[in-house]
Amino acid sequence: MSASDDRAIAAAYVAHASQLRGRFLRRTRDEARADDLVQDAFARLVVQARAGLMPDNVGGWLYRVGMNLLASEARHRAVAQRKAAYLATDDLDPSPEGAAECHELEGRLRSALAEMAPIDRTAIMLAAGGTPGGDIARRLGRSECATRTLLCRARSKLRSTLATA
Repeated sequence: MSASDDRAIAAAYVAHASQLRGRFLRRTRDEARADDLVQDAFARLVVQARAGLMPDNVGGWLYRVGMNLLASEARHRAVAQRKAAYLATDDLDPSPEGAAECHELEGRLRSALAEMAPIDRTAIMLAAGGTPGGDIARRLGRSECATRTLLCRARSKLRSTLATA
């Protein structure tokens, strides 16, 4: 990075940091987060300058980078909230009721699997064990497309059987 880039970044900071902080503060309502966004935007500006890609409209570029960071955080937060239910819990010892429910569900699942056609049961068990679709197809002697269809229908039958049981 040249000395002129250093001066340009310093001048951009003087010219835009306060205004950017205000805009980000209005969006986040969190002073620390607004400061972090300004810092992250300027850090990315330094990377751009070092790569010889100094933007023409530095203020607009910094604002867009900060807003993109906010949008990415919002998406990340939404995914994390959706997937929170799938995370393991620290409850290693299930309650007696939970253990009984699990045992009952296991029995219903075994019965439902026993009622299925052997090819459906094999496909479901392989998929549940993490076997890739191509390997399941080869094992069943079917095409991958036919195996996907078979798995979809077998899962649907299994869900129906478990729902009525």
